[in-house]
Amino acid sequence: MTIDGRRYRESTGTADREAANRKMLDRIAELRTEGAAPPANLTIADVVKLKLEDEKRKGLKDQRNNPLRWKPHLEPFFGKIKVRDLTAHKIVEYGTKRREEGVSDATVNRELSIIRRSLFLAFKRGSIRRGDIPFFDLAPENNVRHGFIRPDQYKVLSEECGKVNNWLKAFVSLAYTFGWRKSEVQGLRVGQVDFVDNVLRLHDSKSGDPRSIIMTKEVRELLLPLCKGRKSDEPIFTVRDIRKAWFAATKAAKMPDLLFHDLRRSGVRNMRRAGVTESVAMKISGHRTSHTFRRYDITSEEDLKDATKKLEGYYQNTVRVASSDSAIQAQDTQSKHTGP
Repeated sequence: MTIDGRRYRESTGTADREAANRKMLDRIAELRTEGAAPPANLTIADVVKLKLEDEKRKGLKDQRNNPLRWKPHLEPFFGKIKVRDLTAHKIVEYGTKRREEGVSDATVNRELSIIRRSLFLAFKRGSIRRGDIPFFDLAPENNVRHGFIRPDQYKVLSEECGKVNNWLKAFVSLAYTFGWRKSEVQGLRVGQVDFVDNVLRLHDSKSGDPRSIIMTKEVRELLLPLCKGRKSDEPIFTVRDIRKAWFAATKAAKMPDLLFHDLRRSGVRNMRRAGVTESVAMKISGHRTSHTFRRYDITSEEDLKDATKKLEGYYQNTVRVASSDSAIQAQDTQSKHTGP
């Protein structure tokens, strides 16, 4: 039997399969709750502190966002609660409170995930038992967006970005061309651009995997003046908050509702329609799973119309070939009957 990633091998002392299964289930229940009970004074704030320190030590990206979720929202509600007193009801109560404040289910889930991951870290370190972790009934999320822009729309947006600033034009080009996340574009440094081999090298990405991508002509021409004469460890884009510039460009392009992340969806969609295989496109965009990648490969009404045209063409061609074959067979039959 396997419990929380650990394998256990024990004899049930019986050859009866049903009795063995009952004993195995009883033993699993024992193993899940065995060990010392958490200290009476161990609070949720204590275990979250360990989790935040662990993220900082490992250099995880969550180290920037989780403290902002913990301090103003989670700590006032959960901070002083003892680990042994935390219940599933209390977790639901927090979710209800936050939704009444107007936040989305996705935001509530991200916040509660901090508590859950903190408890599991404490369990792995032997501070609490598996049975001390209550059930987290997270709400289903329905926040999948389908926004994207067509190549002709991107051309307009790119021109408006260039009017705001050339760095914004390059910033947007990277996200749209390769389907990159905003954080990956922001983190790009001069030394990661190899103009000799025409390669971009990403070392620090959300997936944790290094990636090398061949630059397009547009990307190369936009990055060259931004990198010229600068040190290799300098960030290419020094503006950390692009919201003001992005809003100005999208408004001028008459796309005020466009999200920056829609560029990532557009990049994935373009690669697939250009004939790039899924595995190669995933390496370029940095998607780790096919499931998530396919969510970004959006099908538009134009795609469906194009598919219908292809089907109609296929049917017409098939009927035409079949008719031609029938005519030839009829001629052959007639020739046999009439003779030379």
